[in-house]
Amino acid sequence: MSYVDKIWHGNLLSGTPGTNQTLDWMAALVRRDARDFQLRQFALGLISTCPGHGFQCEIEEIFSCIRDRITYRRDPVQVEWVQDAKRTLFVFGSGDCDDKVVALASLLATVGHRSRFVVLGPTKDKYSHVYLETLSPRGWIPLDPTPEH
Repeated sequence: MSYVDKIWHGNLLSGTPGTNQTLDWMAALVRRDARDFQLRQFALGLISTCPGHGFQCEIEEIFSCIRDRITYRRDPVQVEWVQDAKRTLFVFGSGDCDDKVVALASLLATVGHRSRFVVLGPTKDKYSHVYLETLSPRGWIPLDPTPEH
C-alpha cells in the first residue's frame, strides 16, 4: 500500500521497529494532508472565533474538537490500522490514539502549527500509546486527544 492511500493496515514488525513503522505512516499522512483544502476549510471553521495571531486559541479549538468529537475505538484484533484525518473526521468519527493524533496533527498543520509524535509504554522497547506535542507561543505543549473530555 502506498502513502497516498487513506488507510494503512497490516502486520507490524515487533518492538521498536514496528513502532517506527507506524510513526512513519502517521507522519506521511500528516505531511500529505497538511495541504488538503477540505481539511484546511474544516480547521478554519473550528478556529473562526479565534483572533488573528491567536495561535494558542487555534490549538485549543482544534484539540477540543478531536478530543471531544472523535470517539475512541480500538483497532481490529492483531492489526495495526492507521487512518487519515478525513476518514477519522468524516467517515468513521472514531479511531484509536494514532488515528486521533493523525487527525489532530493534520488539522493543526493546515493552519501552520508544527507538531511531533511522542510514544510511551510500560517499558523502553514496548510502546503502547502515542500523543502529540505542538509548538505554541509557550513552547512545546503536550496534547493527548485520546480520552474524551
